[in-house]
Amino acid sequence: MTFQTNMDCIHEVLKFLRHDTESLHSCLLVNRLWCELSVPILWKDPWARFFNMPFSKPSFTQPTSLINTYISSLPRESILKLEKNGFNVSSISSSTTFNYPMYLRCLDLEFLYWLVMKWVQNKSKPGFRPLKRVVRRFKKFRKKLNNNNSNNLDSTSMPPQDKIRLVCSELLTLFLKESPKIYILRINDYSKVDVFGQLGEALANLNPKNNCLSSLKGLECRDKPVMDNIFEMLSLLTTDISQILIMGNYNTKTLANLIRSQKKLEKVCFENFHNMSPQDYWESGVGYELSKKAHFITSLHLLNSCSLLAKLSDFVNLQELTLQCIHEQSCEYTDSLTSANIPILRDIAKLKFRCKHEYSLEYLSNLIDKSNGKLRKITIEGSRIKDRRYDLLMSTIANKCPNLKSCSIPISRIDPQIDRLLESCEQLKDLKLCAVLDTSDNDNNDILLYQLLNCTPTRLRRLDFVDWKFSISAWELFLKTQSRTLLQRICYYWNDNSKIASPSDEFLKACQQNKRDGILATYKGIDSYWKCIWPKLFVMN
Repeated sequence: MTFQTNMDCIHEVLKFLRHDTESLHSCLLVNRLWCELSVPILWKDPWARFFNMPFSKPSFTQPTSLINTYISSLPRESILKLEKNGFNVSSISSSTTFNYPMYLRCLDLEFLYWLVMKWVQNKSKPGFRPLKRVVRRFKKFRKKLNNNNSNNLDSTSMPPQDKIRLVCSELLTLFLKESPKIYILRINDYSKVDVFGQLGEALANLNPKNNCLSSLKGLECRDKPVMDNIFEMLSLLTTDISQILIMGNYNTKTLANLIRSQKKLEKVCFENFHNMSPQDYWESGVGYELSKKAHFITSLHLLNSCSLLAKLSDFVNLQELTLQCIHEQSCEYTDSLTSANIPILRDIAKLKFRCKHEYSLEYLSNLIDKSNGKLRKITIEGSRIKDRRYDLLMSTIANKCPNLKSCSIPISRIDPQIDRLLESCEQLKDLKLCAVLDTSDNDNNDILLYQLLNCTPTRLRRLDFVDWKFSISAWELFLKTQSRTLLQRICYYWNDNSKIASPSDEFLKACQQNKRDGILATYKGIDSYWKCIWPKLFVMN
């Protein structure tokens, strides 16, 4: 009983490291028990390590190790099939310590394609295999014994694209057969090779009543007619999808049928919704099916899809709203979003608003004002503010968000009024203050530091400054005073691409000394306040 309790405790601790692959790799080396508990967590979502790479053409550093591991798990029939088509897989270990495909809970078709493509290219390079001299001599000897070039190790009878299709097909069949449950399925069409056909063939072989996709919780897909066959089969295999990310807006009928068959849809993400009015999208197809389920949606993410804010009033039970837009000029952000049509989101708890184009603080202030006081996290980032209603935003947050715990907002460099926010939001733990260019650009902003010194936030643990200019005397006084409080982390950043002048060399030397003394956590220049990345769906269980 005690041994089982220890195992359960260790497993719960290791689950917190599911996104930290380096730490999990270290846990593998502790002992056999830790290894057996770490391997399932590490191999649930092996593609997660590549998420922060550019999503146009990921340049993976070591893809062959992951593919080699999965190739080693293929059945004998698949190994022979690969060898007949010119793949030298004899150098790969034929046995593995664990059945790694069995632990797979997330399947990412895009990253699988790029990894296999890189693996095929490396296999085609001369000198890739170990003991290349021995292999070269063995090739010559084999040519003499057998003139049939189809069995040659370096056979090039199959085009590279067909080789990629073949490997993807064998791996997809392996994954869907060995894994008991697939929770997340990511399907994108960035690949130049059509791998949707291979996925369709693998799905067609599954039992509609008992299959690994019957437990599917999350789906990332592109709303395109080329995926009709996959959408049609998924609608027969699963009905429990709770989160879906839709890229594009072709309004395909098969995707609409898939959404209609889901019974537990709660989280919806839109990416690159354009060239169609929200009203037209809501009247048929995918938009119509989502409008019927809008009352059940609790989390809505809009990535480069600002025009869908016009339909925000349909999602009356939202608890989380995220908008991220990287477009600077061509965004379809509608100016018709005024205080007259602000939706009432009574249960909203998280609000994230990050835009590179112009936006209105009055609209966001009115949105917060109509909430029911349940907001725990507010993120408003972007320097192109039209109305500069900092006072309205600050007063609205102070009056309507008593339970706020995390806040990132732009504030005025002339009159920050931060003391009012800290006095009203007593539970605030994380605070990020982003300065916006004002007429007082050449002046120091010591007033912000003095306002922070005059108030005593009891629960504040982290404080970030972005694009602020302080005098050295006021800065050092603030840091020495805060070192005696419960504040655990103070960071200073400046935007390299901002019009605001960078800190002076004297100020940076002072920051360097403060970091050595352990008072300042970090200081550095950044490209922007934030990075706009896909709202990836992660395996939580």
